[in-house]
Amino acid sequence: MVELAEELLHGYRPGQAEEIIYAGSGYLAGYHGVYALFEVLRQAIEEVGAENFDGEAFCNAATEFRTAGTMWEGYPEWSFGQTKRYFVEDVQVYQWKAEVGDLVRVSDWLPLVK
Repeated sequence: MVELAEELLHGYRPGQAEEIIYAGSGYLAGYHGVYALFEVLRQAIEEVGAENFDGEAFCNAATEFRTAGTMWEGYPEWSFGQTKRYFVEDVQVYQWKAEVGDLVRVSDWLPLVK
């Protein structure tokens, strides 16, 4: 997931990519959600067809969505629900290490406080 986000960043913002990356991991924060929403959109359209796509089709596809497959390898399973409109349920903590010159993960997956 991180590699794809960086690839897209380099592809669409080549002159700014390194600056954005080294400003912190904020560029990744919304990426997971956006990627999941596009996957839900793709699934909904595949299920009902573009001509029949509507909010109900999107909602149905979202409630069936699970983070599974190679794209999500290493991530916990996240999902939407009938009344749950967010899907990220866990986070990791990173710390900037000057000697490495990069962010280093310092925790396993931690559940979000609900």
